[in-house]
Amino acid sequence: MTAVTDLGSAATPAVAALLGNYPNPFNPMTHIRFALDQPALARITIYSVTGQRIRTLVEGRAAAGTHEVWWDGRDAAGHNVSTGVYLVQMEAASEIGDVFRQSRRMTLIR
Repeated sequence: MTAVTDLGSAATPAVAALLGNYPNPFNPMTHIRFALDQPALARITIYSVTGQRIRTLVEGRAAAGTHEVWWDGRDAAGHNVSTGVYLVQMEAASEIGDVFRQSRRMTLIR
C-alpha cells in the first residue's frame, strides 16, 4: 500500500469527503485528497469503469483531518494500467457505525 500524508489542517473538516485528484487527466501519477470529520476505518480503492478492482491504496485507521495519497497508474501486481477512465472510491466507517462512500472519475493518459 501507498503511504498516506496527513496534510495537517488546523481545523477538522465539517464532513467526510473525497476531494478528488490532481492533476486530472494525469500521467504518470496523481494525488488523491480526502477528508475525514472523525477518526474512521478508511479505504481508497481504484476501479476500472467496468467495476474491476485495480488497486487498494489505503486500508486502515485514519485520523480526522485532510489526507493525501498518490496513485502511480499501476495495478496491485505492479503492472502499468492502460490509458482510460478509472474510478477512485473512498469508504469510511466511523466508530458509531456510520459508513460514508463516494466515487470520482479520473483519466490516465499514457
